[in-house]
Amino acid sequence: MLLIPEDRPVGRLAGTLVALCMAWLHGCGAPPQPTTLAGTNLLPGRTDYLASSGHESWFTVSPSDWRVKALDPHTRERLMQVRDRMKHQRQTMGYIYWGKYSPELQGEMDEVQRQCDTSLLVSEEVVNRYPAPELYALMTTYTDKRRSDAVNYNLDGRNLADDWARVWLADEPIQTTPTPTIDTVP
Repeated sequence: MLLIPEDRPVGRLAGTLVALCMAWLHGCGAPPQPTTLAGTNLLPGRTDYLASSGHESWFTVSPSDWRVKALDPHTRERLMQVRDRMKHQRQTMGYIYWGKYSPELQGEMDEVQRQCDTSLLVSEEVVNRYPAPELYALMTTYTDKRRSDAVNYNLDGRNLADDWARVWLADEPIQTTPTPTIDTVP
């Protein structure tokens, strides 16, 4: 911790300058840019959205769920077909004995899961929930905000040299003689 005597005017000025320099160096932080797709929290199996519902995948979500209804008709039909195949295979001796689906069905389940995720993320319901996920403010994107901050910090840093010269009275020549002196520094 920096201890500066506060009873002297120089100490107050130095303390103020140190505080201003620390504030300038630290700056104001902007919230981080999102790194996930908008609406991924709505997908089945995401604990932040479905913690109370207990759903684990598209194959356990009710057909009357809004997310299933939001899928395009082809994807919804394929999901129902895979569900029927899963139901059929659960009644076979192989599933009863091993407790696993066949590798072909497991591969198709993975493919349908990805297709359903993609279909939901581009559906009208999800797009309407997040109409402008890339915006930082009303009309500013995160990239615009970072660029604006970089320009401001650059200007502040270059202006600091001029301000520092004014503090130490080094921006103008000292007029101790009646004849003017010429400043050769631009």
